Amino acid sequence: MTHNGFEWVRIHHERVDPFPDFSTLLDAVGDLATRASWRLRGVECFGEGASVLEGWSDDESEVSGPTLAATASKLSQVVEGYFLASDEQGRDALTIHAIDGTAWLIGSDVESLIEGLANVFPGTEKLGPGNKMDPFD
Repeated sequence: MTHNGFEWVRIHHERVDPFPDFSTLLDAVGDLATRASWRLRGVECFGEGASVLEGWSDDESEVSGPTLAATASKLSQVVEGYFLASDEQGRDALTIHAIDGTAWLIGSDVESLIEGLANVFPGTEKLGPGNKMDPFD
């Protein structure tokens, strides 16, 4: 599967200071992060909630937005992994890819969300539209 019509941004630790952790990123996503159902894949992380998050990733469990946010608040770092948010209609609305603990690649077809992230985190790179491969294929 590809995400046709998604706009993409990259938040890199060398360009965005302070570099946001996963919980801060979810807060910046806002209401969509809370309303969404999330699927995770290939997650590696550290902190109090790490084993829970990695377990959901290994089991490919669907997780509610509030549950994900509560667990994310206990993490010290997400090193790697994919996070896919589906809206209330089951449509893929947002994907977040943690890369080596140094960058976030974020895509969505909600233009205001992408613009908002670029405004909240100065230094965010706008990558434009594209078809990034989905690890949930």
